[in-house]
Amino acid sequence: MAVFATLESVFAFCVGCQIFALLMRAGIIPDEVCEACADISLRRV
Repeated sequence: MAVFATLESVFAFCVGCQIFALLMRAGIIPDEVCEACADISLRRV
């Protein structure tokens, strides 16, 4: 966990984001998930 946090803070490399993008390209995560995530009007404050 410390390695991932270091990568994010020092190199601005998000491992979770890379895995998410890989799963989207593989078709495991449907496009609708990303569309809902990107629409900030759906987010609650």
